[in-house]
Formats: sequence, structure tokens, C-alpha cells
Amino acid sequence: MTRCDAKVWHSNGLSPARFRLDTKDEISMFRDHAEPAHRQIDSFFDHALALVETILDAQSSSHLHSDDWQRTIYIDSLGVKTTQFDLTDELKNKLVESGKTGVRKYFEWLDSRPQ
Repeated sequence: MTRCDAKVWHSNGLSPARFRLDTKDEISMFRDHAEPAHRQIDSFFDHALALVETILDAQSSSHLHSDDWQRTIYIDSLGVKTTQFDLTDELKNKLVESGKTGVRKYFEWLDSRPQ
């Protein structure tokens, strides 16, 4: 997950918003309250790895408040990691389109809300 706070201009004023880059499954958990994926744990190593991942996920979300999802623009990272630097031009273009889609969906939702 990567988070970036920004000021986003909308027709009803300047509204603080944040961009959040996650996988499609992570976006479903945060925005749509979907159940997280289950993992098979067969060894102590599996358990330790799952525990570390849970702690890191909780740490990255601990600053969120209950209404933060309303001002969060979710962008599907397409599974690209923040340390993945050898991206093809095709994947870079897909990421740009994913960003545009996330912003477009946010403003469609924002415009559909009763004022």
C-alpha cells in the first residue's frame, strides 16, 4: 500500500483527499468492507510470515478514521510492488490507466452524492 495526501479540487470546493494504491482485493476490503482472503498456514514459518504481514497491514491502516474512505481515491496497483523498478512500458501504461480509472470512479461517486 502507498498513501499520498493531497488537495483535490471539486466543483463544490477544495476538499482534502488522499490517494491510496492497493491491489483490487485490498481496495475491496477497505472501501467495500469485503472479507480478507484466507491463507493456508501449514508451518511455523507460514504463521510467522502471516503475523508479520498482518502487523504491517495494521500499521499502514492505523491512522485511518471511520470516514476516511469518503475522501480516499483508491487506485488499483495491479499487484506492482513499490520496490519493483523493472516495469515494461505496457505495464506503466496500464498503471496510468488504472490511476485515471480510480480518479474517475471517485468523482463519479462524489457527484452522485446528495448535497
